[in-house]
Amino acid sequence: VRLIAATHRDLAELCRQGTFRQDLYFRLLVLNLELPPLRHRSTELANIADSILSRICERQGCPKKSISAAAAERLLSHSWPGNIRELENVLERAIAYSASDMIKADELQFSSNVFSAPESTLQQPDPAALPQQGYELAGKTLQEIERDAIIDTLKMLGGNKAKSARTLGISEKSIYNKMRRLNIEF
Repeated sequence: VRLIAATHRDLAELCRQGTFRQDLYFRLLVLNLELPPLRHRSTELANIADSILSRICERQGCPKKSISAAAAERLLSHSWPGNIRELENVLERAIAYSASDMIKADELQFSSNVFSAPESTLQQPDPAALPQQGYELAGKTLQEIERDAIIDTLKMLGGNKAKSARTLGISEKSIYNKMRRLNIEF
């Protein structure tokens, strides 16, 4: 059994204070890696963001996007309390909002202000800035939405069911089952 544990707390100090079991600390301390938080890795942030952006675009099957200089500056000025997970979420949202192959500064929506700002001041995406695809979710059942998502993905990928399944984040067997259940012929 290999156990990988992560924490932002100083376990040695917690042991000294008596709030963490010393025997557990020594069991965990086989190989200790200290990774600095994103806010201390400003020289690497652009490369990290670019790598994450490429991975998200590949997973979603969309064309590769890049980050504008202004957007890169905005990323650098953020404190990243949510660390790498927050960066991944910010970039995934930016891909969804971006209508071009270049992510602009105003398309970066940070969620960390949820913990410090009143709800009325939270930054909401500008509907005019979102890509207009003419698809309304309001009034549709989840089954109808799921059916439309599968059909649209199949159309986009030329009927390739395996690639459509990967794009939708489901197994190939699941897409066939869903197509049968939702009466989709493709």
